[in-house]
Amino acid sequence: ENLPIAPEHYRMRLQAPWASTGLPGQFTMVRTAPDEDAHLLLPRPMAVYRYRPDDGEIDLVYRVIGEGTLAMSERRSGEQVEIVGPVGRPFIIHPGTRGVLLVGRGIGTCSLTALAEDASRCDLSVYGLLSGRAKDVVLGAEVFDSLAHKYETANDDDGSSSMERVRPYLAEVLNLDEVGQAFVCGANRLVDLTCELAAESGVEVQVSLEAPMACG
Repeated sequence: ENLPIAPEHYRMRLQAPWASTGLPGQFTMVRTAPDEDAHLLLPRPMAVYRYRPDDGEIDLVYRVIGEGTLAMSERRSGEQVEIVGPVGRPFIIHPGTRGVLLVGRGIGTCSLTALAEDASRCDLSVYGLLSGRAKDVVLGAEVFDSLAHKYETANDDDGSSSMERVRPYLAEVLNLDEVGQAFVCGANRLVDLTCELAAESGVEVQVSLEAPMACG
């Protein structure tokens, strides 16, 4: 499948033989266009939004921002897509952790949704902050609605994504006794704020960095 889910955003569902072995935080390199489109040969790194091991499938969520992702949005059911994965270091939830905080911004949230599902399956309490430039492009709500103990959304349009507005919520969650780890992907300001508050609370932070890498 390759379906629009929000303005400029699509969800691509692919058959992948490693759907049962990939880990949250890992990603895949995707050839966005068919081989004959030579100018789009360089693959794009895409976080795995959800693993669907029972069906042997993975979900990728992406935003159309250039020629490559535009070509990706035009792929149709039944076509073959060249992917390499899973690659990258996964997130690690340590034994004894009882609760986690997941902080995502924009497309960076796609690195955290599979982790939220894993944490929930392990009976951990999941807390979240999902941020975006506009209310209708805040991603991940359908995952967090079904499994998060508590989460909040924030967006630039109404100012709720400002550091002053999100700081009290992050500080509250990081001071909960059960929250032992935090995981972040997205804007540097959110990474910095989460790390600052987590250090004050003695909570470990793991960060997934977003960067273009044709080599994977």
